[in-house]
Amino acid sequence: MKEKRIYLQEQRIVDDVLFCKLQKLLELNFEEIDIAARNKKLFDENKVVFVGQMHLRDDECEYLLFCYPKYVSLTCDLHQRIYDNKSNLAGIERDSIQHVHKVLIQISDVIGRAWHSKRQNFSEFSIANKKYKRRVIKSSIAKFILEDFKRNGIYYFEKEINAQEPIGKIDWGKTVHKCQPFISQNRPYYTNPFRKRIVADEDGTIVKIYQKALWDSNREFGVLLDLYSPGIEPCDPLEMSNDVVALYVKKYSNQVFDERGFYLLQALATWYDISGEVNLRKDYYGTVDFENIWEEVCQKIFLDDKSLWVGKMPIGQWNVYSEKVDSVIPMFDVHARSLEPDIVYADTTNNVLFLFDAKYYNPQMGGSRYIGNVPGSSDISKQWLYMYYLKAKYKDYKIVNALLIPKDENDGNWLIEYLGFVNLDTESRLNELAEDETIRVTPGVGSIAIFMINARRAYEEFLIEDNSQSLFNDIVNDLRVRVADNFISGTNINRTYFE
Repeated sequence: MKEKRIYLQEQRIVDDVLFCKLQKLLELNFEEIDIAARNKKLFDENKVVFVGQMHLRDDECEYLLFCYPKYVSLTCDLHQRIYDNKSNLAGIERDSIQHVHKVLIQISDVIGRAWHSKRQNFSEFSIANKKYKRRVIKSSIAKFILEDFKRNGIYYFEKEINAQEPIGKIDWGKTVHKCQPFISQNRPYYTNPFRKRIVADEDGTIVKIYQKALWDSNREFGVLLDLYSPGIEPCDPLEMSNDVVALYVKKYSNQVFDERGFYLLQALATWYDISGEVNLRKDYYGTVDFENIWEEVCQKIFLDDKSLWVGKMPIGQWNVYSEKVDSVIPMFDVHARSLEPDIVYADTTNNVLFLFDAKYYNPQMGGSRYIGNVPGSSDISKQWLYMYYLKAKYKDYKIVNALLIPKDENDGNWLIEYLGFVNLDTESRLNELAEDETIRVTPGVGSIAIFMINARRAYEEFLIEDNSQSLFNDIVNDLRVRVADNFISGTNINRTYFE
């Protein structure tokens, strides 16, 4: 079957021809009767909202969709580009494709972990990890299986044949029990004894289990891991559930004694454990709510502590006139929820309260005075309100109030970059500022800093098993040294947020 690879960028429009083609593929591959529900797996109207990998197929071709986040910046724009296995790629195209693959494989790990729980720890699969069980990243198991295949070729499982044939070691127990001997001079002779020999198992249950995991690993992660093998053949679905398969593999491993086979069986057991735990179609791995994933990433690496704000945020109190008492009385909405800040953390050593809002946006500068694709006034007002209420509760603390926005970074190891700050002001005042290009501003009371976060580094920290205090110490140091020096007014450094 032919194969095509389609690259799409989140939050960008798809042209009518490709949109219609993808609509038809969604219809063929998803069971939802409602057309809108099918389309929402990939689109909002004709705008891409999915981040991740998707595998769609029709009678003639298999399509691999690579939908990369809106903040990814490429030398060569890949949006809506379609390639097959014979495509000749220019250098900048190849580099851009490799960058997208690198981003998506890391994101698939992040999504997998976030789906389980932002408080659980997941690690790379390793043959040295004796406690592998279920808490590993799925792509790392696929990497182990595919690297083993690339390095050693297909693994041949063996089975013992015990039959009446001329080859092999005689099985005297079975021969005596099953065969009628020929007696000569009071001695039994067996002319057709049972013999044992080891042969390759070509169609047994374990072989089908291995072939299915190899095929799925190749199809789901092969391209992204740069380990794709076109020669791996598709196979039929297994008749057992993934949990049952995992148990079968663990029992089977007791009869395999060569090192490669033993570790490969560990990987297979883990693969089916993970596949049985996550309730997903095998045809896609991603999300249409990546903003929630970004929030979880930021909450973990910035050590969100909900105890600092629970019960301290405002909630609506309704006061309604009552004829019975001829007065206004307080009434309460039992379903009401208070405002919920994304991230609050207290640096008790320095009496600093960090108030962060994870914002999944991609700011665009339009000319010298205009910016787009940024949080709206309601988001800014809400973040200011959080600061107002927390300041009332933590009077002895200085508050660092900031938005956390992802930025694409391929090589740099920095974590936080200062973009500027945002204030609330009247429309007329903003028009004044826009008309006078000589005006310079500095942050003041109520200003909210804008921090760009190195997405690659943030994901690396999110996937680290030990969520230690040392990381936050690095973050605080980054804020004080790297970020504060960017609060510049003329030649004077303004450290409003930090001292």
